[in-house]
Amino acid sequence: MAGTSHGSVDDIRGERLAGMANVVKLILGSGSFALPWAFAQAGYVGGGIGVSVVALVATATVWMLVVSKRILSTEYNMNYAEVAGELLGHKWSVTVRTATFLSCFGACAGYLTFIGGLFSEILDIRTTHVILMIVPCFIFLSWVRTWKHLAFWSIFGNICFFLAMAAVAVDASTIWLERGMKPSPSFVPFTSQTFPLFWGPAVFLFCIHYVALPIEREMQHPDEFTSTVIPASFSFCALINIIFGLGCYAAYGSSIKDNVLRNVGSGYLFTLTAVGLSVDLAITFTLMLAPAREYVEIAILGDNPRVTKKNLLTKNLIRSVLVMFISSVAIAVPNFALLIGLAGGVTDTLQTFIIPPLLYVKALERSAKPANLAVANAAAYAVAALGSIFMVWTLQSFCWKLWTGDLS
Repeated sequence: MAGTSHGSVDDIRGERLAGMANVVKLILGSGSFALPWAFAQAGYVGGGIGVSVVALVATATVWMLVVSKRILSTEYNMNYAEVAGELLGHKWSVTVRTATFLSCFGACAGYLTFIGGLFSEILDIRTTHVILMIVPCFIFLSWVRTWKHLAFWSIFGNICFFLAMAAVAVDASTIWLERGMKPSPSFVPFTSQTFPLFWGPAVFLFCIHYVALPIEREMQHPDEFTSTVIPASFSFCALINIIFGLGCYAAYGSSIKDNVLRNVGSGYLFTLTAVGLSVDLAITFTLMLAPAREYVEIAILGDNPRVTKKNLLTKNLIRSVLVMFISSVAIAVPNFALLIGLAGGVTDTLQTFIIPPLLYVKALERSAKPANLAVANAAAYAVAALGSIFMVWTLQSFCWKLWTGDLS
């Protein structure tokens, strides 16, 4: 009996670690390289508090989403859009799908500018020229039907991600030492004028809500997902990103670039890291494109279309057009942090801060303990209101950037 209990505890611990590894991998990615730029927009106090608040609220809204699904159904494997449709009506299901489409679209445009920016440093040409050069490659990649045989490249890209983080840390530390352990003169506690530009990159990091339900569904002990996996993973990632963002901001100050890896410069290690990250992001681009192009393909071809030459050509055409649209956005706004900031500040904020509290309120009405309902409703609506304010503020700041032509 004791052996069985011990085995059960070990199984739960192993499942926790596996779940945390999956969530951490989703959060720690290319978006982390935009966070130092975001700190420069908010200041070191504003940035530190901002990341903490975003991580805390995102933890709460993942919990709200999962609890809403559990209240609604214990039998069916519902996704985010289906939960929204069941609780709030069909229009909200469409809203979630549209937000997911636009989030994926914005992320893909950001990945193109990330790759374009790295190779602009290596080749000493403009980011937009690099994007134009690599568009045909991404069109071809969008036609690929399976990525199972490219798993090695994904592992290689993950290794290069950590090498890139290390390269930035070493370069920033060197600058610190050369300056006598003093921060940059432009290292300030708070910047109110550009603070809204911080919000988007921070939310982009922690918006995993559209994959939260599938991850929870795969766990043998799903309660561990909301009680341990999400809080521990989000806290760990928040700490890592705050340390990384603060350290880079202190070293580079206002000269920090949209992708902090570009501040490191050139060299063999930089080139190797850039190539590895680019390969990883190329694969990630195609995977991130999948939900967006599937919505379009289903709208045009219907569910489960027959495998015919005409349908295959139609799918390839749809994917090619989407890649060209995404490339046009990346060329128009060749700034990685701004693009993922727009996706994070608008559509990701909608999915992270606004919709889950509304779902939670509706779900509580079905299961209701009236004594707790008023407090829960007030908290949920407060979170949704906060998200709405920052969504509008972010959009206004982004439009002002475009209007003034300041894409730095």
